[in-house]
Amino acid sequence: MRKYAILFAAGALVSLSACSDNSNNTPTQAQIDSAANAAAAAREAQMKATNDSLINAMAVMKADSAAKADSLAKVAAFEAGKAAANAKHAKSTKTKTKVVAKKPETVGNGKPKMGGHSDANTVGNGKPKMGGAQNPNTVGNGKPRMGGGN
Repeated sequence: MRKYAILFAAGALVSLSACSDNSNNTPTQAQIDSAANAAAAAREAQMKATNDSLINAMAVMKADSAAKADSLAKVAAFEAGKAAANAKHAKSTKTKTKVVAKKPETVGNGKPKMGGHSDANTVGNGKPKMGGAQNPNTVGNGKPRMGGGN
């Protein structure tokens, strides 16, 4: 066990001595220039990619716009040809007029509208109006008045 402890201590001593800080950590001018050139190239590549994507998007928009304009022109030409054909067809055919009969007035679910009768002594479907007796000695549907006649 003692041999292992000595070997472990020797290995630790060797590994710590290998990590000494004897080097100079300041970068050289060549390293600084290289880093600056790499950063500039990265920014340039990123800007180029952005510009290329914008140019491609504009080209797609122009192509879509041209296709849409072409499609609209075709539709307009088709509609003009269709209108001309309809006008030509309308001149060659006679026009037919339909006589539409006036439907009776109804309310809601098709029931006839009440009122509008010419006889003032009827209500609804020709039923006699109540209380509209001409004789002052009668009430209701011509029944005699009670209590005399005065």
